[in-house]
Amino acid sequence: MPLAFIIGQDSLLTFPTWYEYETILDNAHLIVCRRPGYPLEMAQPQYQQWLEDHLTHNPEDLHLQPAGKIYLAETPWFNISATIIRERLQNGESCEDLLPEPVLTYINQQGLYR
Repeated sequence: MPLAFIIGQDSLLTFPTWYEYETILDNAHLIVCRRPGYPLEMAQPQYQQWLEDHLTHNPEDLHLQPAGKIYLAETPWFNISATIIRERLQNGESCEDLLPEPVLTYINQQGLYR
């Protein structure tokens, strides 16, 4: 059963700069949730060919090999990000409309993002 790592499109654009990013693709596929306002151009141009080599437009390809593919998922676009959530929490603003109650409770109990 193939493993998939889900990231946002903004994270994909810098993925090759992550520590040992090759190890992730050696062991899993990437499923990328598209984000509004982000082009499909890597932050560093030398990685554009790397992206094209791993990119698939067919989700069935994720079942044909155990790892190494990047699939752009057609997901609903929400103009929200982890950065916005962190900023709201740091500013003492409510995130009840953005996070499930158990997640928000855990964040508050642990004092995260304060």
